[in-house]
Amino acid sequence: MEGKYIVISGPLGSGKTTILNMLCAKNMEWNRINETVIPAEKEYLSDSFKRQIWFYLNYKEKDENLIKSNTLNFSDSCVFSGVLYFKAAFKTGKISLADYDMLKRLFNSYSWKQPDLEIVIGASTEELLKRIGKRQRSSKEMLNENERDFVDVVNQLFTDYAMNNEGLRNVVFIDTTNLTPEQVVSEVERIINERLH
Repeated sequence: MEGKYIVISGPLGSGKTTILNMLCAKNMEWNRINETVIPAEKEYLSDSFKRQIWFYLNYKEKDENLIKSNTLNFSDSCVFSGVLYFKAAFKTGKISLADYDMLKRLFNSYSWKQPDLEIVIGASTEELLKRIGKRQRSSKEMLNENERDFVDVVNQLFTDYAMNNEGLRNVVFIDTTNLTPEQVVSEVERIINERLH
């Protein structure tokens, strides 16, 4: 198979990191592009606008350094779905309209590489919050019950994004609410084999 760019995207708590780790452990020849991790500095955790600027720089670096090889290259996010986070930040009052417009202009100023396949994994908001509460990561510090609206908005935006793009781009949605990680991995492998072979 020629080199392909595959993205496993989804809202916080959807299991992107877990699924990617399991996929690449089973398929050692596949290339894992560095995970998108929010800096731990307090200023990034508390300032939504700075966090989105950091994501832009991270996406741009990934895009420019995407490895071209005869294998599958995996990432846990891409700009096309990643912008849903700053849209949700605006909708829930975390950033101003001026900041939102500036971020849109910034992201639209660069010609991004289109993934060969994007698999959006989601779950119910209740399940996302439960998963987030179980893990020891910076996202746990950012989310609490008072931010349930933000989780709801992000989750709905990802679901709408997947449904609206499935016929236009190579985007597939998997609802993982009642699936084990092993079942999700099997479904992802099936989709990859079906769409890219």
